[in-house]
Amino acid sequence: ARPFSLAEQVQLPRLVRQLRLDIFHAPYYIKPYTPLACPSVVTIHDLIGLLLPQTLPLHGRYLYRLTMWLAVRTATRIIAVSRSARDDIVAAYGIPPERIAHIPEAADPRFCPQPPDRVTAVRSRYGLPAQYVLYLGANKPHQKPLRGSCWPGNACCNRVCQHPIPIVPPHLVIAGHYDPRYPQAQDLVRERNLTSSVLFVPNVAEADVPGALQWR
Repeated sequence: ARPFSLAEQVQLPRLVRQLRLDIFHAPYYIKPYTPLACPSVVTIHDLIGLLLPQTLPLHGRYLYRLTMWLAVRTATRIIAVSRSARDDIVAAYGIPPERIAHIPEAADPRFCPQPPDRVTAVRSRYGLPAQYVLYLGANKPHQKPLRGSCWPGNACCNRVCQHPIPIVPPHLVIAGHYDPRYPQAQDLVRERNLTSSVLFVPNVAEADVPGALQWR
């Protein structure tokens, strides 16, 4: 069946029966909602569509609410990737905390120490400064790329600038998928005259991410 299709709702439960599975794990809230022949677990990453409905079109809000409600109600157990997600699920749906396991996500094995020449090549390719704090993620408003404590203008950075021993604050590098519908971060940087301290690097290639994350 095609992912996220209505056919999944029929074919996946049938496949569960045929394979006589002991347990079915759905890594996403779009999953079979009909009764399965075995216990099921669903992983919930966040409730952004519920807590910040403005991030979805009107029809998407209704679909999100329905499918997320079905996902948490039909699962035997729930995995939440953060304590925040776990608390949101309990508050929004009244799910008993004992039905939810907090299991943080781990880094992919490719995020391992990179050869120095690889790191140098990545830094050169994207024009990265010698020292920087890296934000890696989309520029959507709910992800708040400028809310971190180490960007120029925030309290932590201000204290560094006032340190009795001169310290050059690192640049803030904001890298990841750029959505032109959300220019708020770029606008704020321009308004505060921080273009020399904040570098936007959109759409970094997946293969280059480990090198960008590595400190020299």
